[in-house]
Amino acid sequence: MKILKGVLGAVLVGAVIATSATASSATDDYDINVTVDPYCEIYSLTDITLSYNPFNPAVSNTFANFSFACVKGTTFTISATSANGGELVSDTTSDTLPYTLAASVVYPSVSASEGNILNNSLTMTAPTKNPPTAAIRIVNIPFNQNIAPGTYTDTVTLNITY
Repeated sequence: MKILKGVLGAVLVGAVIATSATASSATDDYDINVTVDPYCEIYSLTDITLSYNPFNPAVSNTFANFSFACVKGTTFTISATSANGGELVSDTTSDTLPYTLAASVVYPSVSASEGNILNNSLTMTAPTKNPPTAAIRIVNIPFNQNIAPGTYTDTVTLNITY
């Protein structure tokens, strides 16, 4: 019986050694693919407030600064939509003031501007993901308007499409 146990033990040890000695492995490669989509985001946009004198030409340097960023290489278009068709509407009368909006975008290596983003778009490609210096300004309210005193307003929607 002792001999049988000894032989059985030797066979089991030999089987374990044989199994570990003949172990194999299989390998294969796989790819990881990431798609970076074009993307832009508006961070902030300030309101514009100014005084108007109908007896003076009303070219304005009053700016609405805005901050945005796009993924590097994204081609984007900036435009604006006026709730009142490009007119400031009086809060007390039916008087209106027409105006135009200009936009400028400045990156360290490239810049673009458009004289009236209510009618035309500004298009460029982001050379970096870092936010550019950007501003919108009221360019022109024609002078010599026959209007009453009051507050004139419009709501403008800034659009960045990409």
